[in-house]
Amino acid sequence: MVALRLHVATNMPAKNLTSVAPVLLMAACQSVPRQDDSLAFEFAIVGDGPSVDYNEPKYDRMIEVINARQQLQWVIHVGDLKGGGQSCDDAMLRARYDLNQRFQFPFILTPGDNDWFDCSGASAGGYDPYERLDFLRELFYPNAQLTTGHNPIPVISQADDPQYG
Repeated sequence: MVALRLHVATNMPAKNLTSVAPVLLMAACQSVPRQDDSLAFEFAIVGDGPSVDYNEPKYDRMIEVINARQQLQWVIHVGDLKGGGQSCDDAMLRARYDLNQRFQFPFILTPGDNDWFDCSGASAGGYDPYERLDFLRELFYPNAQLTTGHNPIPVISQADDPQYG
């Protein structure tokens, strides 16, 4: 059995988190009985960030804290790189990509609704959400079988399944 040690970092107060999924994942990971520490590994989960421009300095500090944890295996972002009303233009998404490539670990993004679906709103630029999702895929998954970030690792991708590709 594999034991997971999970570290969650966010720059938002807990009362503003919109999903309980990370909490459930933490509970599940913490309740796994540990049989052998040689099978244990640690990773970081981030999300809802930096969301808005004024949170970027906090997000930068969070990246530094996470990078100091040398035992981590990877970082996963659970979505909402930007605020729902912020621009969805290429420059914004590339800036968020570049920011997250500062993690010193393999990086995985699970896009949130703000990152593509909400891009049809006028304040976000009135984009076709599916075109924005395609752009995110090109940017964050240039090779669907590998993570981005430092020392990319192999992953299994839904892109390999015709049902999702």
